[in-house]
Amino acid sequence: MAVIKKLTCNACAKVAEVDVQFKPKDIPPCPKCGSTDRTYGAKWIVYLSLIDETGATYRYRKSWSILKSDAIAHEAEMKVSKARGERQKKDVAYTFEMAAPFFETWVTSKLGEKLLSSGSAKSYISRLNVHLKPYFRGKDVRYLTETSIEEYRSHRRAAIPQPKPASINREVATLKRMTSLLYKRRLILHDPLDGIEMLPEDNLREEVLTPGQVEGMYQECDRIAYSSRLKKDFRVYPPHLKIAVLIGLNTGMRIDGVLTLKWSEIDWDRQEIKKVVKGGKERRIPITPLLGEQLTAWREEQAIIKTYVIPSPKKADSHILITSNFGFKRMCEAIGIMDFTFHQLRHQFATYFIAHTKDIHLCAKILGHSTTYMTERYGHLIEGEAEKAMKTFTI
Repeated sequence: MAVIKKLTCNACAKVAEVDVQFKPKDIPPCPKCGSTDRTYGAKWIVYLSLIDETGATYRYRKSWSILKSDAIAHEAEMKVSKARGERQKKDVAYTFEMAAPFFETWVTSKLGEKLLSSGSAKSYISRLNVHLKPYFRGKDVRYLTETSIEEYRSHRRAAIPQPKPASINREVATLKRMTSLLYKRRLILHDPLDGIEMLPEDNLREEVLTPGQVEGMYQECDRIAYSSRLKKDFRVYPPHLKIAVLIGLNTGMRIDGVLTLKWSEIDWDRQEIKKVVKGGKERRIPITPLLGEQLTAWREEQAIIKTYVIPSPKKADSHILITSNFGFKRMCEAIGIMDFTFHQLRHQFATYFIAHTKDIHLCAKILGHSTTYMTERYGHLIEGEAEKAMKTFTI
């Protein structure tokens, strides 16, 4: 076993394999022609012998990394596997047509285990079928590079209408998830897209909802109108719209988390919500006094306490569809807030929370972010309007 680098003589084309890389002025002369005009290869190569799935021994040579330390780490990993008697597959071609069915099976299995929401599963499959399969058809996933991703991004930017950076990032993230899984299952010998960075996104709503706009949302959700046809008053919006808005604004949960929230996930003694969300993470979210009061009132209004906080009106012990139209957009437009989505309630929660506490790390923990990278995007919104709003309003 060894970690080597190719050293090619530019005069006679003799190739030597070395385990040390010298500076250009210290490169030893070629043993064949004596020339010092020799060039090192770009990457360190891991060179060892392994046993394939049939039990046969074969030589494994893999151009691994421009950093020798990375190649040595991979060699050590392979040595440990060999010492355990684990058999390794040969590094054979693995086309996108082979990778896609594997990924689709993984999505289906995780959906069945409830470790993936139906919305996330649909998004993965949609991106795979609509964008990734047509472009990467016939390509070997082992040889995808940063250049491959840049070419894909250029291809997508040429589309009409041009997709937002966030959309392209989600597609690349789907591809990265697929190659990562292939590597973890040892279907390929390394993850070619490990470390690929995403495009910068500027998709935050710049303005912050004022206390008046938030109060306007609550009042509009409760609005009663008179029907001349029915000769009586009626609720303009479904009764569950207000509780959904309250949960979204006071917890920062995504719409799938709000609509699938169970009564069993609310700890009344601790006054917190314990919710397993995106990525299988458990979020522990303290319940604000306002939300606690409204949840209690909502529970008392229910004729029968079912599994979900917002139950389906048609199916017992089911939640309403995440894709259902329950009047949120119409309610926002009625009070003059245009182009506003339910997901932006999460942005508002984060902005107000950071403005009130100045604690980005705690906000990241409540939102379920693994690092503060995503959370820091809300930092630039805490000045000006947000600071003014927080003097009179606590969300």
